[in-house]
Amino acid sequence: MGNSNQYIEAAKIAAEAAAKNTQLTLTVSIISAIIALLGTGVSAYFSWKSTNRKTLIDTISAQRIEWVNQLRDKFVEFNKLANDQSYIMFKLRKETPMVESELIEKVHNLKAAINHIDLLLNPNEFYAKKLTNRLKDVVGIIFDEEEFRRKDFRDCVKDIGLIQQVILKAEWKRIKEETKRGRELTDVEVNRIYLEKENEIVVNSLIN
Repeated sequence: MGNSNQYIEAAKIAAEAAAKNTQLTLTVSIISAIIALLGTGVSAYFSWKSTNRKTLIDTISAQRIEWVNQLRDKFVEFNKLANDQSYIMFKLRKETPMVESELIEKVHNLKAAINHIDLLLNPNEFYAKKLTNRLKDVVGIIFDEEEFRRKDFRDCVKDIGLIQQVILKAEWKRIKEETKRGRELTDVEVNRIYLEKENEIVVNSLIN
């Protein structure tokens, strides 16, 4: 009987040990499964977030590209109108006066071009304000009732061209940076790009 009890006791201990091992194995398996599931979930979340962010940046970039192209077209339109009207006004002063209705129409066309540019730009930004002021200056010079100040016109047109280049080149650089970084740039970063482009353009104008 003694040996039987020992065998029974040993069997119980073995059974308990096996049960504990089974329970431990099951617990470890469950924990591993949970960790793997969490890992998959976290990975899927970051992948989804990254995809959404890229989609958002791509959408913003596409909109900015369209906007920059529209802005460039309006710059070209205004510059052409200003140059054409400056020549006409200068020539007419020497030959025959312009009919008032024609003068009003030409003033209207230039002001309409300025309004389009204003609508495309942020009126609170430094370069936008600076450009708008110079655009209005050149219109005033062209339609001055007393005389056409050619030097003032050339200086004004030069300033306008420089500001237009700064805005366009800075915005193209902004699009590239946002696409590369996968996020919108901060105001500080955008201002830094504008200053960098202005310095580049000023230096190039001095060299040339």
